[in-house]
Amino acid sequence: MKYQATTSHPDPIHVTAHFLRATTVGSFEVHVRNLRTGKSFTNISADLIQDVRQQRSCRELLLTTAFQGIIKITTHSVFGVLDPGNVAPSEATAGLKSSSSLRVTPFFKPPSQFRPHRNFPRWNYREYLSVHSEPSVKMRHQDLSKTKYATGGMESGMWMQLAHPSEKLTPKSLTLFSDLFPGSLPTTVIKDVGRNWFLTVVISIEFKAPIPRDSSMYSLRTVGVFVSSRFINDPQARHDVCLELWTAPCDFDSEKDLKADWRQQQQCLAVAHQTALVLPMSVNKRRGQKVPNTSSAKL
Repeated sequence: MKYQATTSHPDPIHVTAHFLRATTVGSFEVHVRNLRTGKSFTNISADLIQDVRQQRSCRELLLTTAFQGIIKITTHSVFGVLDPGNVAPSEATAGLKSSSSLRVTPFFKPPSQFRPHRNFPRWNYREYLSVHSEPSVKMRHQDLSKTKYATGGMESGMWMQLAHPSEKLTPKSLTLFSDLFPGSLPTTVIKDVGRNWFLTVVISIEFKAPIPRDSSMYSLRTVGVFVSSRFINDPQARHDVCLELWTAPCDFDSEKDLKADWRQQQQCLAVAHQTALVLPMSVNKRRGQKVPNTSSAKL
């Protein structure tokens, strides 16, 4: 995003990241390469590289760069312009906003009806976030599961707010929110969830709309997180996670009087899909206890 910030295509449209190896706390470099710049989009690749000072196998040498670092994460991104006001209108998209076929936010109760909490002990950054589940999402799916139209899987939803009043939503914070939750299905069917680590193998994020700046209609620091998971398979409890990030009409402590059609006014900011595994937490802890590389990080 920093690489594209001053170009004619500053907005992320789609990002796909493949996690090749676990990262460690320490120095890193990000190598960015422009693949193609067209009229509407720019395609770029970026690799996160860390120098692991240990004897490598032949297989690891295939991922080694010229400065003896190993690619830990590789990404392909599409950048463009998200603001419709900055793009010439198209006849094919005329009337999109008025279409009755468009999806409406899956949240029925606004954040102002809940008191936030921070009960995620694994998050060492939880003081910066306020969270509360939106029970109507899960209840609606449970009611459907009792009918002949049930299709299985799990759904859940929650409101998430940046805790400090001065904080504002950014594309970077949306990418964080897109990868915080493992999904309801693995946390329901896996025994002793606390002993497990939910490892992302591949994640793709499509940015649907620009982040609103109109505080009269939207919160500038709160999003709705809708998570669904349909399948989980051996080996390694490989599972899918689909996540939608929605605008919020207000914050947790808001006293704003909402209009009756507040749900129809909300926008989907991003949709994320990922392939993930369930591994013992001990694997992650062993990797985290390795001595970090103390050389300076570069971007």
